[in-house]
Amino acid sequence: MAQQKLEEVKSEWREVYNTINCDKSDGINISELAGFIKERRPGLEDSDIANIFTDLDSDSDKKVTEDEFIREMSKRDRKEALKEFFRSLDVDGNGSVTLEEAKKASVAGFDSPEQVESCLNMCDCNDDGRVTEDEFLRAMDS
Repeated sequence: MAQQKLEEVKSEWREVYNTINCDKSDGINISELAGFIKERRPGLEDSDIANIFTDLDSDSDKKVTEDEFIREMSKRDRKEALKEFFRSLDVDGNGSVTLEEAKKASVAGFDSPEQVESCLNMCDCNDDGRVTEDEFLRAMDS
């Protein structure tokens, strides 16, 4: 099921890539990306578009291949999914998760409260008994 979802997401990003890659060359250049973005977000600064391009162009060859695009956009999807999951654990909405909150949220995929506690301890970088969104995201990236 997860593999099927992954393939669907890749297929959607492939369609976006093909839309941006107007000349159907072996990569998106910054002009193509800028044109695509400015149609959708006219107020976005050129420097922001340049930063997006740099993030996508992982080998710094001044073009974004289909593989680079799909890989980087999939990472962004993953990060958003992790943020959404974290927020579902943050029962009181204060920006951090305690063990009690995680237990209340009845976290799927954990067999026991001990597993939930172990996971939270792994994420709690400063050992304050709370896991912030940043701590959670850093732990999930490592």
